Amino acid sequence: MNGTIMTREHRQRRRVEVPALAVSKRFGMYNKEEPQAVRKAQDIKKSEIREQLEKALEKLEYSNVSLANQDKEERNYTNALKAIEGLSITAKDVESFTVGVLPLVFQRWDFGYKAGFLLSALINTCKELDFTIHTQHIDTLLKYLGHQNCKNVSVNGNVGGMLGCEMRQGSITVMGDVAELVGTMMSGGCIIVEGDAGGLVGVYMKKGVIIIKGNAGHGLGELMAGGIIVVEGNADYNVGHNICGGEIHVEGEIGSIGNVIHGKIYHKGKLIVDK
Repeated sequence: MNGTIMTREHRQRRRVEVPALAVSKRFGMYNKEEPQAVRKAQDIKKSEIREQLEKALEKLEYSNVSLANQDKEERNYTNALKAIEGLSITAKDVESFTVGVLPLVFQRWDFGYKAGFLLSALINTCKELDFTIHTQHIDTLLKYLGHQNCKNVSVNGNVGGMLGCEMRQGSITVMGDVAELVGTMMSGGCIIVEGDAGGLVGVYMKKGVIIIKGNAGHGLGELMAGGIIVVEGNADYNVGHNICGGEIHVEGEIGSIGNVIHGKIYHKGKLIVDK
């Protein structure tokens, strides 16, 4: 009998314990609400950051730039730094800005310049080292992207002129084509363009490496003082015009060679100019 009574009591305890466990699980489900709340808070924060960056782009003062007036170039970059002053931005915020904001912003004639300077300032002042930029869905090519760059930047899409202007260190890799004046006045780091590049690649270049995996326009390495430029495709006319130092390597065809003051030019692995 005792054995039978114990068994019943045991079953009764089990009947009590099972609902208790089920209730425990139900209450445990409320703990899963916390990640959802965190995600909602993160989404709000992201929208606030996007709004702040959009306002920074709108209020950014821009002066038209030319190679003959480089003080305006520095003024534009300084204005970009001022526009983002006080903002705490991550590499993910920068990437999100290029996907969720820039394609939707009304693009005036100066949009490409302002967005390029703003992104350069954001990247250089951010504590993180690696960045991804998306330009496939932006109608206007971004100019001056990577200005004074010292980080590692990967760009998915095409880029406008003056990529990596005054670049100091780090790397810029473009999965697309780039317009003219890649690596102007760069003093370090590496620029890799998977597609074609416009004219005057590496003009006034001091140090660093530029690799163009497609074709390059006219004036390749013009006025460069140091560094290495490699073009895996063809190079247009005036290769190495007024070059004062460094090396130029062209694996494809060369339109013509300019007036070489000092430097080396290689064609399909063979040294053809050495001054």
